[in-house]
Amino acid sequence: YLVGSTGGNLFEVDQAGNATIIATNTSPGTNVSGLAYVQVGCFAAPFGVACDGPTGSTAMSLSGDCSIGGTITSTSGNHTAPAVGLAVYGFMELAPALDLGPILGATGCNLYVRPDVLVGGLTDANGVFTSTLTSTAAFAGNRFYVQHAVLEGPDLSSFTSSSAAFIQY
Repeated sequence: YLVGSTGGNLFEVDQAGNATIIATNTSPGTNVSGLAYVQVGCFAAPFGVACDGPTGSTAMSLSGDCSIGGTITSTSGNHTAPAVGLAVYGFMELAPALDLGPILGATGCNLYVRPDVLVGGLTDANGVFTSTLTSTAAFAGNRFYVQHAVLEGPDLSSFTSSSAAFIQY
């Protein structure tokens, strides 16, 4: 964000709220007022808590290029091999998260992403589930969410859910 203030100062404010002066208007020495959001590139951030798979946390990570036309890969591990997995993609975060315990019997697991698009796949021989997403111009200026869910065994109570992440294009 760009924020103007008294004394002609112009500040850049980062996501954490830290302000850095980037310019001063000295002629005329008047106030600068207003607020502007300036998007510079894309960024991604994790959120939520993963539930445990058979061998530990199923936390999800992102890698790749989140610029328009780039490809992002989401990866979660500690799953059964082989197992059926879903990449849950959405345009909104579920707030509050949906507790999968009462619905599926998956105690301690939550769905953080509205399931607008589901993409299925299998975990690899090491119990790792991956999914890729390539953005188009339609993503520009929007936030997109992703999370993994894997069926670790023969019944619904064996579902695990990863942490989630959003990608701001």
